[in-house]
Amino acid sequence: MALDPENSLALRTSGFFLLHVRGDFQAALDAYNRGLAPLEKLRMLPEDFHNRARLHRIFGQYDRALHDHNRAIALAPDAAYPYASRAFTRRILGRVDLAIDDLSKAPELDRTWALQAGLWTWEMRMLRGEPGDREAAATALAQAQSAKTGNPLDQLYVDICRGELSAEQALTKPKNDRERFFAYYYLGAKALVDGRATEAEDWFKKCVAIGQNETQEFDLARWHLERIASH
Repeated sequence: MALDPENSLALRTSGFFLLHVRGDFQAALDAYNRGLAPLEKLRMLPEDFHNRARLHRIFGQYDRALHDHNRAIALAPDAAYPYASRAFTRRILGRVDLAIDDLSKAPELDRTWALQAGLWTWEMRMLRGEPGDREAAATALAQAQSAKTGNPLDQLYVDICRGELSAEQALTKPKNDRERFFAYYYLGAKALVDGRATEAEDWFKKCVAIGQNETQEFDLARWHLERIASH
């Protein structure tokens, strides 16, 4: 970048690290905007649009985020991750049925998404609470339960959502910050589903404090905190 300050690849790579490593969202968005500007009409890496969509979402620019999600999917229609990410933006925009469609599509393309898609669908339906949602949420949780990911802690997150573990029991299992991060998130989700907003707020704050900027749960925890504060 010292040799060529407008080098597109350097700017996009810088944006990636600013987002995922430093969590400097504004600088990351600026880098992506500059790096993508000369390439908007070209076929390019869908990850760039995917990452910029997340940044737009973080700043509340949901229509711009949705545009970039759609660009990423158009470039990589057989990849699961842009569907999973678009689901959250659609959810925030109130398009819950479309969000659920995206969460159904992701594990069809890549089975490693089955557990997360099931848990996120469970949470989304339980919080919406329309007729039939509770039964469909139970089905989603059962699908998450049956997902085989090879991660022994995935069962922990399912058990938290099923209400089979107290917080004290659940927190004896994580061994590092990343594992605690996910435990905090799902403890918050379960508290929110059960109507315990103050407790949920505490768990989401702990989740965000750990970081893990590359995860969708990080984005969701921040969004939940904003909604709790506004009520």
